[in-house]
Amino acid sequence: VSTPQSACRTPRGLSSGRRLQSASAVPRHICLSGSAIKQTTVGDAAEKLETGWTYLDVRTVEEFEEQRVPGAINVPVFVRGPGGMEPNPNFATAALEAIPKTASQVLVGCKSGQRSQAAIQQLSSVGCDFEMENVDGGIMAWAQAQLPLESK
Repeated sequence: VSTPQSACRTPRGLSSGRRLQSASAVPRHICLSGSAIKQTTVGDAAEKLETGWTYLDVRTVEEFEEQRVPGAINVPVFVRGPGGMEPNPNFATAALEAIPKTASQVLVGCKSGQRSQAAIQQLSSVGCDFEMENVDGGIMAWAQAQLPLESK
């Protein structure tokens, strides 16, 4: 089931090249609420990749190296810290740097679809100029559907 999605706009402080000037210069706002995050199935996601969408995988580096969607970009939304998993304080900046400047549509995925929703909310809170969809079920659903995967 898909839910409506608002397109993000580039706020002042975020250049059209999607590079953050500074965290304090970026207005904090949410252009997507949790209920407005568009969900896409793995089958639809695979088709969208064929039409030029970018795949942002927000799992840990270790998870990403184990198996990943071909051509995916990895920027972890959470990292391992001394107390376990912690939010990646550099996630939004790193993701906006890693996503190609020409990308206008981005699929965001993780293991099951939960971290990717958090990632979409974070990217939305700092502003973005691309359409984002959450890959429902993440890499687990992708593997279950026997869609192509790469590994180390």
